[in-house]
Amino acid sequence: MAVHGKGTKILMDGWDMGNVLNSVETPLTADTAETTVFNSSGTKTYVVGVQDATLSAEGFFVSSSSDGSVESTLAGALSSSDLNVWTWWPNGTSTGNAGFGVTAIETGYTITSPVDGTVDISIEGQVSDGRDRLRSLRILSCGVTSTGNGAGVDGVSASTQGGIGYFQRVTNSTNDFKVIIQDSNNNSTFDNLISFTSGTGRTGERIAVAGEVKRYVREVHTTTGALGTAINFSAGFSRK
Repeated sequence: MAVHGKGTKILMDGWDMGNVLNSVETPLTADTAETTVFNSSGTKTYVVGVQDATLSAEGFFVSSSSDGSVESTLAGALSSSDLNVWTWWPNGTSTGNAGFGVTAIETGYTITSPVDGTVDISIEGQVSDGRDRLRSLRILSCGVTSTGNGAGVDGVSASTQGGIGYFQRVTNSTNDFKVIIQDSNNNSTFDNLISFTSGTGRTGERIAVAGEVKRYVREVHTTTGALGTAINFSAGFSRK
């Protein structure tokens, strides 16, 4: 069934970019090397090389209100050597939904101000480590105020090639907050698989893990005491 783009959730380094962006693309390509020889029967032959991905996004310039620092974050990223963590979910972040994640170097940030229209922005980025296809482990709008966990997401079977975990914390608070991804063979007894960095501020993080990943995965969140402010965050996982 087709999915309408209006339900897309997009996050960067803990910022809810759905407040300013209205379009995102991440083309994924693969290099090829020609292997044609005299006996190739008149047709060229190739082998597949390495994959590459880029990121582009468009939206609106915001210079005031609570989203004002989104603009300064995007401007600062252009001169930074740090990778920005992006995740987006074409059908929202409900548990089990499919999404995508990348880490990217921002290579372009354009502001366009026409006399007869809105002030627009466009972002370009070079992806490092490819584009990961994720399963959501936490719905973004489900603010948490205490320690707990999400439901186990069924991967049908265990896998052996490791995986990638993504974490986006959108809400700042004064309480330390930590998220762990766990796995399980039976959706009952879980073991820790990936531990994200704990802290009190807005953040985005990508962590890779090698080896076996059991059939079920879930997120577990812990806090230092009762939270004064409900925290919205997103977690996702990609099997390799």
